[in-house]
Amino acid sequence: MLAKDRRNEILKTLRANGGMIKMTEIISQYGVSHETARRDIEALQDKGYVKRIFGGALLNTDKSMSIDFSLDQETFENGMEERQAIGREAAKLVREGETVLLANGTTVLEVARNLKEFHNLTIITNSLPVINELIGTNFDIFVLGGKIDNNELNMSGYLGVQAMKSIYVDKAFIGAGGVTVEQGISDYSLTDASLRNEVVEHASSVILVTHSEKFGNNAFALGIPLKTVDTIVTDSGLSEEYRTRISEMGINIVIAKSGYAKDSL
Repeated sequence: MLAKDRRNEILKTLRANGGMIKMTEIISQYGVSHETARRDIEALQDKGYVKRIFGGALLNTDKSMSIDFSLDQETFENGMEERQAIGREAAKLVREGETVLLANGTTVLEVARNLKEFHNLTIITNSLPVINELIGTNFDIFVLGGKIDNNELNMSGYLGVQAMKSIYVDKAFIGAGGVTVEQGISDYSLTDASLRNEVVEHASSVILVTHSEKFGNNAFALGIPLKTVDTIVTDSGLSEEYRTRISEMGINIVIAKSGYAKDSL
């Protein structure tokens, strides 16, 4: 594959998968070296299409709509657009002066992008993309320590868990690998799950932000019960069954409506 075609495919993947790609994904998907993957990202960054971060790249949302490539419309509808809408709606729950925890994940990253209009926030995070997104703001940013995961682009482990023990936040925004009423919120990493357990103990309000496709599925590492969440922000694809069962648990549901929403509440 020519470099031009490969970079075009990388942009498609970024747009379909929430605006983030890992270096390891480029290497494995296209069978290229680390150096080639790095050059691809740098070339896209030079054109303003992406922002390079540790271990990967973020789609530059300001320019992404002008990229000249064809993308399956349904893939777009079910991906980035809905996550962006969730991020916008979730950010409305924040108030000036609050301490906000932003966990890792592509949907939580969209929340971070919509906090830039605030002037006085304290941010706690273990996410490298969130740090990269908010580094130029006037916010006080505190980073939870731990081992850097090159695949997940976050920090996790004992150091982060211990740091969280001495912190209390007004609002904690978390994502999920899977969500069921029976097993609660699950993820693909045991270390991420352990940090999430500590977060819910030190937050006045826990807000789950996740795409509707995650509901009804359990990921590898089971974590916190669903009842520990105060608010769920998701898209209009959430089934009526889950809307009813979640409401019966006393959890507030916010449906984010994107330009491509297929139904309405």
